[in-house]
Amino acid sequence: MKRIITSTFAMVLFLSISAFAQTPPAKAPAAAKVAPLKWATENIDMGKIPQGTPATATFNFTNEGKEPVALKTVQPGCGCTTSDYTKEPVAPGKKGYVKAIYNAMAMGSFNKSVTVTTDGGDMTVLIIHGEVVAKPAAAPAGK
Repeated sequence: MKRIITSTFAMVLFLSISAFAQTPPAKAPAAAKVAPLKWATENIDMGKIPQGTPATATFNFTNEGKEPVALKTVQPGCGCTTSDYTKEPVAPGKKGYVKAIYNAMAMGSFNKSVTVTTDGGDMTVLIIHGEVVAKPAAAPAGK
């Protein structure tokens, strides 16, 4: 019994050492890939928005790459924000957009995101923020 336990322990030790010995040497870091989309801004302050009034922020970008780029997914971070965006591939040197439309139903400060992924796998998180305030009271008719 001692022999079996000792043999098992020796085998586990040998396999552990062998596994670490087979680890390949670290590779030099590859040159950083430059994303082809240049955003005018990735963060928009929408200021004070009257409650119940949808507000739209438009994020513009330019394709600085050498190939056309398509927006594969444009995903708002929650159900209170929707999006619209350039649907066709954007040629090199041309511009496109992503719109974030916030419904402004809940009073108070907000900070929302829209995650954009290109067909090349590049990902950008766009941010909108501001404050939803009480809607001004309507003036009485005839005054």
